[in-house]
Amino acid sequence: IMARIYDAIKNQVNHEMIKNAASVLREDDSKVSSAVKAILPSQLAMLFKKCNDKDISELVQDAGRKNLLSYKDQLFDGSGVIDGVNYGERFENALVGSQNSEFPRAIAAETGISHESADRLSNWVAGLTLGYIANRVVKEKQSMSTVMNELSQEKNTIYDDIPARIARVLGITTPKGDNNNTNSSTAAKQPEKKRGMNWIRW
Repeated sequence: IMARIYDAIKNQVNHEMIKNAASVLREDDSKVSSAVKAILPSQLAMLFKKCNDKDISELVQDAGRKNLLSYKDQLFDGSGVIDGVNYGERFENALVGSQNSEFPRAIAAETGISHESADRLSNWVAGLTLGYIANRVVKEKQSMSTVMNELSQEKNTIYDDIPARIARVLGITTPKGDNNNTNSSTAAKQPEKKRGMNWIRW
């Protein structure tokens, strides 16, 4: 059985990648880990909104042809420009758009890393996510809609992992069928989530 997409992307992140990112950014490892944990579900929530955009489709195809996922280590040490293209930055801009300056600011406030570090790290996480999805679409020859339908089964889990202040900045609300308000339900879960980063496979 193939791993669920959200888990599979999270499992791409290993201890060395976190350590390298922290070294490049001059940040604490645990704060970088916490920031990655907040960035990933936030970007996936935006992907639900933007997955049919032409820019996203073109990026997925191009990243798949370049096998972006195979460069994941480079993505997390700040050198993730492949053939002159910064895929992570382009994907991040396509997802977050006009909210781009507020998103890293919210990440910084939530996790304690600097605004500049949050900005750079969000591009690296975006590159990793793009690489994984592009791999599924191009290498495994699945349609984008198939991948997104599979990802949508994890929607509640993804949204639950988004810190409240970041959800507000991105205008993210809970999926239909979830009776809880995003902000209140997420805020209630914050203390529990801050106790550990169990999903990162050290």
